[in-house]
Amino acid sequence: MNKTKIAEPLVVENFTFDFIKGAFTPEDAQEIMSDLLTKKISFHELKSFSNNIRFGSTDENSLERIKELTECKKVIEDQVLLAKNMGKSLRISSQINIDII
Repeated sequence: MNKTKIAEPLVVENFTFDFIKGAFTPEDAQEIMSDLLTKKISFHELKSFSNNIRFGSTDENSLERIKELTECKKVIEDQVLLAKNMGKSLRISSQINIDII
């Protein structure tokens, strides 16, 4: 009977990968970016709400991040509209860097 050897997971102290990489139609770019930003905003809203319920105070860092992300979302919507009106695509690239600190 042969025993299958299970590989140990690769553990590194830092890791980088391309999260978004490519040229997108304005419609696809809008969908990708809007979905990501909406999810991130929702995360911070829930975090702040949870903090308020548990400790009776808002999470100021989350509130500031919500403001930043909401402003960013508006700028991206303007960029997408500009590209659409020009008949152009958008190149989007995003890396995720994870470091154990």
